[in-house]
Amino acid sequence: TWSDRLHDVLVEQLGEETGNRLYRQYGNAFPVAYQQRFSAATGVFDVEKIEEVRNSGQLAMNLYHPIEAEENELRFKVYNPDGLLTLSDVLPVLENMGLKVMSEIPFEVTLDASAGDGGDLRIHDFALVISDGSSVDFEEIRDEFHESFAQVWRDQMEDDGFNRLVLGAGLNWREVVILRSYCKYLRQARIPFSQDYMEETLAKNRTLAGLLVKLFEIRFDPGYSGKRQVDEIKTVERIEEALEAVSNLDEDRIIRHYLNLIQSTLRTNFYQPAEDGSPKPYVTFKLDSGNIDELPLPRPLREIFVYSPRFEGVHLRFGFVARGGLRWSDRREDFR
Repeated sequence: TWSDRLHDVLVEQLGEETGNRLYRQYGNAFPVAYQQRFSAATGVFDVEKIEEVRNSGQLAMNLYHPIEAEENELRFKVYNPDGLLTLSDVLPVLENMGLKVMSEIPFEVTLDASAGDGGDLRIHDFALVISDGSSVDFEEIRDEFHESFAQVWRDQMEDDGFNRLVLGAGLNWREVVILRSYCKYLRQARIPFSQDYMEETLAKNRTLAGLLVKLFEIRFDPGYSGKRQVDEIKTVERIEEALEAVSNLDEDRIIRHYLNLIQSTLRTNFYQPAEDGSPKPYVTFKLDSGNIDELPLPRPLREIFVYSPRFEGVHLRFGFVARGGLRWSDRREDFR
């Protein structure tokens, strides 16, 4: 039986003691629909994921590519410790990451309480297609995809179209935050493009998006090991060369705004960790405002822009010595 095969694989992969213990809990835990769809070896993988969820209390995930699937097709399992996931919460996250959800199958796993802690847990298996029809090396981007999804789910990362760059450009969630932060500043600087259009532009020009992040890293990463000045010049040249292939004038302007902003950034806290070693929940840029193209007049001497998913703010200084207090502002919605 499927249950017998599950026992054999559990013992083979995890050892006799652990395998037998888990079999007592999971031997009859999986519904028939699951057994018809997945092998016992996959069942062992899912048992380990479920154990991870039970120990941590956090969502677990698995992005995978079935052998028989097309190159642009993926599947995504979510292991939820808190019962049934609400599809209206999950679908926008996946769609903003550049995926179309074709179907979803939930499986309820019921652990045997007589062999330990019982209870129910849901596995949601999503069938996905990459929206633009492209293919990705899912093994290359799987960990970054998992981490990005988790950050959005925990409200540590905004759920918007910039997240397409995880699959499309191979960026991690922190690198996406760089591009999103600059977009937020550009909107407050009254650039005549919407956030949606800037998201679309970077998704269509994924190579340039990666080069912009690379330029930021070269300029500001304290651990950068290359020749900073030489590499910066070469990267700017590569960006300008790639811009020659951008036929849409608005897209060209948006990418040049990004380039100009990165070159006008004097300092940032992006690489400064919090006390526990994790990334800080906010990003700060100190900007040389006089060098920023198309910034509304009167231009301050410096601006310090702060971004997080829950807060945005900017501090303007019109001189090296300036009194404190709120200043007049003509920024969008009187943004200060």
